[in-house]
Amino acid sequence: MSKCEINNVPVDANIALEVNNYRELYYYACTVVESDRPNADKFWFMERVISWMNPHMKLSFNEELGKVEIIHNVSEDVGEQTFNELVGDFMSEPMKSLVDKNHSPEQLSIMAAIGEMMNYRSLYWAVKEKSASMCDDDAFALIELLICSMCQSVTMILDEGTVEIFLNSKLKLMAGDFSDLMECVLGPEFYELVEGEKDFDTDDVLGVIELYFES
Repeated sequence: MSKCEINNVPVDANIALEVNNYRELYYYACTVVESDRPNADKFWFMERVISWMNPHMKLSFNEELGKVEIIHNVSEDVGEQTFNELVGDFMSEPMKSLVDKNHSPEQLSIMAAIGEMMNYRSLYWAVKEKSASMCDDDAFALIELLICSMCQSVTMILDEGTVEIFLNSKLKLMAGDFSDLMECVLGPEFYELVEGEKDFDTDDVLGVIELYFES
């Protein structure tokens, strides 16, 4: 549970009980985060969304220090970030993309994506370790989150085994088989992007994907 006391919950906290799914709660929370309301209110709604999406994750907020503690109940890992970093992650395009898929909590727990969504190296190794045991839809969701974390202007959709890649959600850049995308992400060129010493940009990532789509 959050360290916010019961008598300090937001006046509109009942919204969390009235919405039908975490996607609705997320977009309501975004309006709160973008408002001039107290940080405690903003945290309360962000924590409810994240806990709904991943019941194994709990957050606590030290408002005086502006620090958020992140506890993973299953792994017993404890992390920390600033309140502003939490806001940045919560409002990011990768987070919005994940929310819009409206996966079940069970799917999200399997993907282990929440909390690591901005850490593309952790996501990369999650793909390497878990994708083979996932169905295509879940594996694609994890790969999509990885690539969108590396290239925030890129969005992707999977339609009957075909992956379409867009720039800024509008300009279609390329399309190819999901199996080719999987081979790409597991291949040496993509590994070099993630773990290599050189910085990469969106063109580098798209260039590696295009090699596999055209092969």
